[in-house]
Amino acid sequence: MKKAAKIWQVVCCFLVPAVTLFWKLPSIGGERYFALGAFARAIGSGDYYGFWLESTAGPMLMFCHALMLLGSVVYCARGILALFDKEKRWLNIAGRAMAMLAMYTALIPAQSLPEQERAGYFTVVCICVIPLLEYIGFRFLDEWKEQMDSYREIQKREREEKLRRKKALYFPGKYPKELKGLIWENFRSNFRSGGLLIFGGIMCGIYLVLIIGLGQISVPLKYGTGMSTGKILLTMAAEFGWMIMFLCLILMYYTISNYTKTRKENYRAFLVLGIRTRTIYLIFAAEYIMSLLVAYVAGMVGGSALYMLIRYCFRDMTKGIQVPGVFSVEILGIGSAAFLLIVLLATMFNQENILDMGSSTVFYAEKKPEPIPEKVLGSVIFGLLFFDTGRGIFAIRAWTDNPGSYLAILLSMFLLLSAGMLLYMRRQRKKPGAYQKNLLRNKNIYYRFRRNRWNTFIFSAVHFCVFVIVGSSFLATAIAPAPEKLYPYDIVCMGYEQDVEEIQDIAARHHANGRSYPMVRITARYASESMQSAQSLTSVLWPQGQNVAISESTYKEMKKELGKKAKDLDLKGKEMHIVYQEDVAMSPKMIETSGSRLAYRMRFGQPLNHYDNTERNDVFPSKKVVSEEKDILTGVFFEGQQENLVVLSDEWFDEVYSEIMEWNSKNMELRMETQDAQWDAYLEEHGKNMTEGQTTLFVWDVPEEEYDSMMEELGFLKEKYPMDTSWDATAGPLYGARSYVGDIEPVRLENQIVSILTIVILLSFGLLQAYIKTESEMEEIIWQDLFLQRVGMKGKERRKLVRSQVQMNFRISIFVAGVISVIMWATMCAVRYYNGMETLAFFGAGFLFLAVYVLIWEGWLYLMEKRILKETERQ
Repeated sequence: MKKAAKIWQVVCCFLVPAVTLFWKLPSIGGERYFALGAFARAIGSGDYYGFWLESTAGPMLMFCHALMLLGSVVYCARGILALFDKEKRWLNIAGRAMAMLAMYTALIPAQSLPEQERAGYFTVVCICVIPLLEYIGFRFLDEWKEQMDSYREIQKREREEKLRRKKALYFPGKYPKELKGLIWENFRSNFRSGGLLIFGGIMCGIYLVLIIGLGQISVPLKYGTGMSTGKILLTMAAEFGWMIMFLCLILMYYTISNYTKTRKENYRAFLVLGIRTRTIYLIFAAEYIMSLLVAYVAGMVGGSALYMLIRYCFRDMTKGIQVPGVFSVEILGIGSAAFLLIVLLATMFNQENILDMGSSTVFYAEKKPEPIPEKVLGSVIFGLLFFDTGRGIFAIRAWTDNPGSYLAILLSMFLLLSAGMLLYMRRQRKKPGAYQKNLLRNKNIYYRFRRNRWNTFIFSAVHFCVFVIVGSSFLATAIAPAPEKLYPYDIVCMGYEQDVEEIQDIAARHHANGRSYPMVRITARYASESMQSAQSLTSVLWPQGQNVAISESTYKEMKKELGKKAKDLDLKGKEMHIVYQEDVAMSPKMIETSGSRLAYRMRFGQPLNHYDNTERNDVFPSKKVVSEEKDILTGVFFEGQQENLVVLSDEWFDEVYSEIMEWNSKNMELRMETQDAQWDAYLEEHGKNMTEGQTTLFVWDVPEEEYDSMMEELGFLKEKYPMDTSWDATAGPLYGARSYVGDIEPVRLENQIVSILTIVILLSFGLLQAYIKTESEMEEIIWQDLFLQRVGMKGKERRKLVRSQVQMNFRISIFVAGVISVIMWATMCAVRYYNGMETLAFFGAGFLFLAVYVLIWEGWLYLMEKRILKETERQ
């Protein structure tokens, strides 16, 4: 370990715990704590979990603080080992992983918080940047000395060569004028590699500006009331941003790698002819910087044009909110910074090729095989462990869309892929006949194991993103039934006891056919409430979830009315069963989404505008949910987030129903006379509403010609009880199926468009990656083909060999990603409670989608094969 690199590593290793322990982290309950002080305060408070839940971010902050403390211990251990010239690779990986994971767990909840609650989150980012700087600085300092020694050795040889040329061959010290023309001709004749670099940069710039722009638009929309199609689309597109930015980094890494490899081979001739090393680096820098500048300008222009188009398409939706302009710091500034960061990282990963560019003078250097790992069992065990963890997280209904599950599965995919390739190689080597027979086909794996493993993993990751992360939503929407089937009744209505007779008279006048059921309102607490401190009053920022509670007997009657078989729930005591009224195309949703997202905290009655945060566990007590299912008994309202059915045992429901009826009758007269200001003052002083919602549920089939007039007459409920819709305009006493049926098809169509565009982006990344890989290996394949032709191999066998080499990485990757995707599809169907026919339809559409996707890849790879074979025939 070099002295400068060691000093840098030791300083950074001790800087991480120093900053962590003495720099206050994000606020908890309005107050910021040091990492160690937060845990001490939580333990001393007597309510450990309650302390963390004082913050909106909840357990995520506890996890973040714990990771920071544990990471500090790891970095201290690394610093001590570095002082004694010791190093543990697993400690390095663990420390950096903890830092990055801590930043991730801090930033995810920070995106949904108001501006005043984001204090301290920048601290976590600053602390987590130190490990990145430590890694980059250490690599630079550790390798720079060797490169400089090599450079000085080259300079020494150059000086000796200059003396020799001065004696033998006169050299005036200036290059001839023809040299400029020679350099230009060389660049022009090899423009294919430079053009590929420019094209990759343009793609990267366009995607970055587009994703950053969508993210900037979607952030202010999160604080609006209700949901809209545009809001859903923009949020979906923004959530794919991290995935696309990572793929941009991979794309730039491979394009730069291919470019430096090609230019290094061309510069060898210049070095042999006597051009100075400094001149070589100068030529490369000029070509490289100019290519990236052209790519940057074109990418920014293309991305800005697409961003302006999206702003124009959603201009009605963004009225009243501040949307950044194209030439703002938020768009071009952040886009330029992201482009520069990705280019710098990709260049850093290729620094070995760049530094070697001025010292490579051997035309036919012997290629040494890359080292092959020997340990297989560890990769298998940890691969299966990470896969089980990721699938387990995905199988939890509240966390199905959590990116952490995808990261764990991708890591398991890499480990299992490594183990599979190693086992295959060992098996081949144990059979000399098979080894020799497949030597030419598998030579890239034998001698370029790490490179081919990485290429195969990148292809597998792209396939996984297409099939699972984006494809699941695409397939679910594709198999969704007609919107009319989501609404078994034409009109669903909820009324108070004193209005039942009038409602029934209206239904009779319009010849409506239906039934009524006893019900009570049950409200779930969302993770969207502002908790400034443990002693303050909590103000609700977003609507709380309103649903319908019914008895087990009512549940069976509703099932029988629709000709469906009811489950034998056999609820006892205070047990609950939840019926999620969801469309097949919807992502799974929890009735309760606050805190850890695993508890069920609900109250009987309507939402509250205010409540004392210190009594939140009493206001929203935890409920025991013993079973769940997906079915449609009344209809799918508000994207399935509200009006789900909560089934109680008959005894418990009768008890709650009596309490709500008594409370309503006691306060109804006072409520009808209370003005808005008095109502708000009442809520600040009491833990309950004056009335707690409707108690009778009506469902009707209505003749088509009577629908509009009946809806108009039932509108008196909204006028008579305006408070029922004051919490959330989308959840009220009256629902008409027609108004929802007309809105579903556009939402599905636009969701499909977003999914298809994302799939096209991912597919373009994969196809471009395959082109870059083929381009970088083309010369080697051509020389191989020429050699085999001259030793007498038949053309049919040579073409078959080329085809197997071009398609090998794709075939392995599609097999790995396909198997894992099928498992994840099965898990998703179970989480979403799909029935047998829905699961069969989903897998049918999935296999058809898989077949089309494979055909596109096969066609592209066939073009790559034809291109290589045409080049070999030409030579």
